[in-house]
Amino acid sequence: DRIPGDNPPKGALLNYYLPTKPKGDLTLEILDDKGTLVQKLSSKKSEIDMDEEAPDVPWSIFKPTVLPKEEGINRVAWNLEMQGPTIIPGAKNDAGVPYRGPLVLPGTYTLKLLVDGKTLAQKVEVKMDPRIKTPRSDLEDAHKLALNMRDDVTKLSSVARFT
Repeated sequence: DRIPGDNPPKGALLNYYLPTKPKGDLTLEILDDKGTLVQKLSSKKSEIDMDEEAPDVPWSIFKPTVLPKEEGINRVAWNLEMQGPTIIPGAKNDAGVPYRGPLVLPGTYTLKLLVDGKTLAQKVEVKMDPRIKTPRSDLEDAHKLALNMRDDVTKLSSVARFT
């Protein structure tokens, strides 16, 4: 898939071993230190359908992460994003990628891989970029605003669907 010399995927590279190909779909739940679900990835192809030929498609095509489920060692990159808002299917979008959620704050996150009725757990630490000198309190304020905006888009989308 990658061309030699490409930059590696952004985010946390997660490796997992499957002794045999699973019968069902895989799910990876990512939880914060309070046990709140921040992201959920699956081996199912996403229902989000990006028409790459549409005139208003953003310059960066959104490609949801799909977990590989092949026998042996598998690798996936979590882009450190939280779940995005629920949007109105097929709604026109003039700018940006509305499916994307805000980035997580630095901290420890629990990864739960659900495969064929078993749950495998591991922790991952997201560290602050050492070049960034922004105080933690400012990061938390910006993160809270981003979450409020995401939740507002979800509320507006649910109202628009039923009117």
